[in-house]
Formats: sequence, C-alpha cells, structure tokens
Amino acid sequence: MALLFAVLLCLTGCLADDTPIFYGGSMSFTTFRDETDNAVKVHLKLLTGWKISTGPCGNTCPRSRTRSSTTQSRKNMLTAKGPNYFGKWEMEWKDQHKQVHTRDISNTVNLTEKVESVNPRAEWELDTADLYVPIPDQIQYVDIIFTGNAWLGLSLNKLSRGPEWHLQVKVNSHSRSDTMRPNRSPVVQMKPFFKLGVNRTYEISLTAMDEDDDAIHCRLSKYVEAGPAITSKSIPNTSVDKDSCTIRVDTTDSRVFVENATGAIAVTIQDYTRKLVVLKEEEDAIKIPYVHVISAVTVQFFVFIVEHADEPIFVDPTPSNRQTFIIYVGVEFMVEFCARPTSPDPNRKIELFDITRTGGRETNQTDIRYSGGRIASVRVSWIPTEADLGKDILCARVEDDAGFESVDLHCFTIVIKPYEPHPQNHLQGRPYFVFFPLPGDIVFPERAFCKFPIYAASSTFGGITNISIRSSDALTAHVVGNLIPVNSSYGPGAKMVQIEMKESSGGVRRICLEASDKNSSTIQCVTANVLKKDPCEVTPCQNQGHCIASEDHDDFYCQCKLGFEGKTCEKSPPPVCGNLTHPACLNGGHCFKTGVETFFCVCTTHKFTGIRCENKVDQCISANCGTHGICVDTDTGKCNCTDGYTGQHCNIRSSVGVCQNEGICYKSILTARERCVCPVSFYGESCENITDGSLNII
Repeated sequence: MALLFAVLLCLTGCLADDTPIFYGGSMSFTTFRDETDNAVKVHLKLLTGWKISTGPCGNTCPRSRTRSSTTQSRKNMLTAKGPNYFGKWEMEWKDQHKQVHTRDISNTVNLTEKVESVNPRAEWELDTADLYVPIPDQIQYVDIIFTGNAWLGLSLNKLSRGPEWHLQVKVNSHSRSDTMRPNRSPVVQMKPFFKLGVNRTYEISLTAMDEDDDAIHCRLSKYVEAGPAITSKSIPNTSVDKDSCTIRVDTTDSRVFVENATGAIAVTIQDYTRKLVVLKEEEDAIKIPYVHVISAVTVQFFVFIVEHADEPIFVDPTPSNRQTFIIYVGVEFMVEFCARPTSPDPNRKIELFDITRTGGRETNQTDIRYSGGRIASVRVSWIPTEADLGKDILCARVEDDAGFESVDLHCFTIVIKPYEPHPQNHLQGRPYFVFFPLPGDIVFPERAFCKFPIYAASSTFGGITNISIRSSDALTAHVVGNLIPVNSSYGPGAKMVQIEMKESSGGVRRICLEASDKNSSTIQCVTANVLKKDPCEVTPCQNQGHCIASEDHDDFYCQCKLGFEGKTCEKSPPPVCGNLTHPACLNGGHCFKTGVETFFCVCTTHKFTGIRCENKVDQCISANCGTHGICVDTDTGKCNCTDGYTGQHCNIRSSVGVCQNEGICYKSILTARERCVCPVSFYGESCENITDGSLNII
C-alpha cells in the first residue's frame, strides 16, 4: 500500500499546490417551482471524489469525518487556495431566437455538503452536496456545467497531463403528462476510486434509480458529456452493458495495463419512459416508451492498476447485488451484509462495512460479527415513514485491515410505498383485521422482495395472541419476526405482523391470514399482484410501432404506424408505387411517392389521365377539325375533311373536285401538295385557262 501512494504522490507532483485532485463524480437533478418566489429552480445532487488533503474535507480527512458537514473545511480551503479552487459553475441555454447564452453562476451557487465516504488508506474522499439553481423561465432546455482542474495524468486514456473535470446535465423544465411535473433524472450511488489488478476481467456494477419509474440504460460517455478529453480517449478493452449497466474492464493486455497505470472511466446513464408521455409546450412532445431519451447523467471515476488486488468480496446470505426491495410503510426494512477477505493471509480480516444511502441519509447498523471462514457481517435496518416514500439506494463498501476494499459497491434499490388505510368492521367479541389491504394495494415485480404489515385487533382480554398464514399459493410468503404490539388507534389489543415474499414468476397470489385471540379466530385473504417483466422493455414493436403492455404485463399490443400490420408491426405495406407486374401508375405513367400510402402519377404523352393514368384521353375533344371536317379517331384525333378541304385541321382548300376542264388532281410525293394536271389546251391552278395545246402541270 505504501508503494501505491508513493506512486500517486509522484503523479501529483506536476500539479500546483493550489490545484485539487479530482477522482470523479456524478450530478443528478430535479426541477420545481419555488412557491416562495415563484421561480423555476433546479435541485442538483452532486457527488464528487477527491484525493484526501485536496478536497472539501480539508487537509486531513479521518473516518470520523464521515457524515459530517464540510462547510467550514470547504471555506478554509477556498480562503487558502482561491475562490475557484473547487471549480466553476456555468449555465447555458438558447432563447426563442436560437441564440446561445452563457452565464457564470459560481457566485450564486450555495452548497449544503457533507462527507459521504472516506478511505484514509487509499486517500480518497467522496462528498455529497445539494444545491439549488434558478433557471430562466419559458426556456425548453438549460445546461448546467461544473468544470475545474484537474484529474491526475491518465496514462490509460493517453492523457499525460491531467485534463479538466467536466460534469454537465441538460435540464428540461416542462411537465410530463404522466407525473404532471418536470422530469427527474436518474440517480446513482458510486465510489470514486477503483484499484484493479493486472491480468483480470472485472465487472463493475452501477446501481441507478429513477423517481419517475423510467427505464434506465447505460453506455460509455461521448461528445461533451464528460469533457472532450475523457470521452475522446476512453480506456481500452472497456465496455458497458446497456441493460444491466455493468462495466466490463479486461486488464489482460500487458502492453496497456501495467502496474501504476491510471485512467478515468465515464458512463452515461439515460432514462426512457415506460409509457407514452407528452412533454408540454414542445414541438416533438411525444416520447415513445423505451425509444426516446428523457434525460441523461454521467458517472466518472478514477482507475489505478496494481499487480495484485486482494479485494474482499460479499458472500451469502447477502442478497444479490442490485436486488430490489418493495417496503410498505409500517414494517421494518432489514438486510444483512456478509463479506470475507480474498487474501491468502489467514490473519486478514474485514475491518469496515461502509453503509451509504441516497443523499447521505442515516441507517441503523450493528457492530461487525465474525464467524467461521473469516466471514464478517452487519445488519442494517430502519423503519420507513411517510417522509421516506419513493425510491432509495442502499450500498455497502467493505474494507479489510490491510486497506484493500471491495471492487464495486454492493447496492440495493429500496422502494417505499404507502400502506393504504382501509377501515374494517369492528367484530364485537371476535378478532378482526384492521386496515386490511384491498386488491391492487400490494403490487410488486417478480424477483423483488416485498414486505407489508398486517394488523388485527380484538376487544377480548389480552387482545390478539397470534396472526399467521393459514393458506397461500405464494410459495415464498412467510411471517417475519414476532407479533408486534401497536398503539390503541388500531383498535383494542391490536398487534401487527410483517409478511415477506419474493416470487420468481408473475401472477396474482392469494394469502389467507388467521388472526386469533384467546377465544376465537378470524380468517381473511389478501391478494398480491406480482408483476411480470414489462414485455415492452425489449421493444418488440417494429417499424416505429408503439408498444402498450397489459395491466398485468402478461401481454402487449403494438399500435402500428399507418400501413403496417401484424403482432409486432412486422408486415410492411406494399410498395406505394407497386412493382413491374402491378404498377400503381398504368399505361407508362411515372409514379412519385408522397407519403406512407400516398402517391402521385404523372401520365405520359397526354394520352391518359386519372389518378393512376387509367383513363384514355379522347383526342377528339382537343382535336380542331374546324367547320370543314369531323373527328373520326379518338386515339389520334384524326379529322376527315369535307370535299374541297384537307390538312390536319381541314383548314386547307383542296384541289380535289375543283380541277376544271377534266383536269386530274395530283399529290406530289416530295411536297405532299395537291396540284391539278390539266388536259391539252388548258392551264391554271384549276385548269381554268386555255392554252395553245401544250401539257401544263401547276
């Protein structure tokens, strides 16, 4: 460990004393209208990692500073190092004329900050802060940007000089049609510093949640999302699984991953609606489920390569990483974390379980217990109240006594739901259930833990003596713990039990409960709706079809775009302009597509008309045969002329029938003109003149 920090000290040697050393971070947001001044504001939640002695925790940051405020230590650092030591804040937006505006808001940003986590041996601290930023009203998008100097030199990113850090979010203040409030970005719990061994393949899990219950997908950051330096030069052999948000780092290439190499990884987390959503006051307001991105946040962290990384690991019976818990108000949330060292040293032991919750909220944590196989464990619990409604992330980081820590955080998503008070009839002299759940009250996804309370009361002396499961088609349903007395507002002799279940498949479950006092009992059944995975999540609808899941997620329906058909809109409409065998435009007409099912025909040579050039044009309508002819051919418009006239339009006087004195009419092959061939002794155009007897052709 001493060598590790000597190397880090060497890496920081080129940085000025008044420069902090940034180890990564993340920024998420919610938007609201402040009733006190009627201003639209963004509530930013900021996580930032720093090398100890350069961060807001101050020159020293022992473990005892965890969960403590950084107000005074931050102020001391800024006084000593300068007002921009911890970076600057900017706001950028476009007005209605598409003009870009940028404003430095550093002087208006006030943070409420505390230490979230600290590892003195690895010399990193993680701080969490809340800040509120007013934004221009009637603006569709506002970018809030936090930048500063600097990362360490990042050899894995081929950045020998530590680049500027860059955190940015794009905020849309327009309300959603499903929640009737502006969108809330994904929130992630993280740690800033990762020590990875050579010749290994690591899978680092990110746990993110979304208060709007949107779907979440992940990818490596690009463009300016984490600053151009980081995004343009990502660490080799690093990838991100879109659906699970698992980062895979393969360190087996000895040409790249050498001891003491350093790097930064940036991942962008995007949220997609699960239902059709409209954003008010937007031109492209309709957001298609699992297709259109609503917002995005980035997570950045520092990587240090070592020869051996004997990181501790979590073991059974710890629930799996990223497990979801559905907890109804009134019951206790409790989970056990178990871990052991991986070092071959038999004396190595677990020294710390560092437990964190979203926003730095507190939990109850037991002391470490040790058991066989060098396994250590702690229990974490709290009883949620109405103030906890919504989503939460609970994470654990474990360290051994040599300073090695678990590679990633082991996290759970906690969803706190209200327990609806449905009054029951008071049964005199018999047990009765209080506030019993109605159908539709208990709803949770398959493979999630669900825990809810059941209350019963009895006016019989001694009250309720037992509440148990009489029968159930939920194989995993069971009573957790003992009968718990509750206050008299629930009824005389009231007690409560906690029911827990985790079903591997969806469907409706029926659980019949029996409440007993010393004389009698009452049975009542509750139904729980176990939701299958949303079938629309895999985007089954093709050709931009809109997927709508059934209420129980048992099936889906595709709303296809005009012209498409089939279960998944897989059947395309026939070509608008047809094909060679069955053309849309007939008789040689040229087809032009104007829409999904619309076209326009340009008919050729003016001989055909109609939408598809299907009608032959009567050429006699346009033929001009004058007063000395009549049209006899509708295909060509040919004129038959009366005696004495010729030509296309029968407007030329013909010699035919007017050659006098027995003259003969002759049509020239060369000129196509008609002439009279006069007999002897006559000449003239019509042989009307007498001559001396010679032959004349006019």
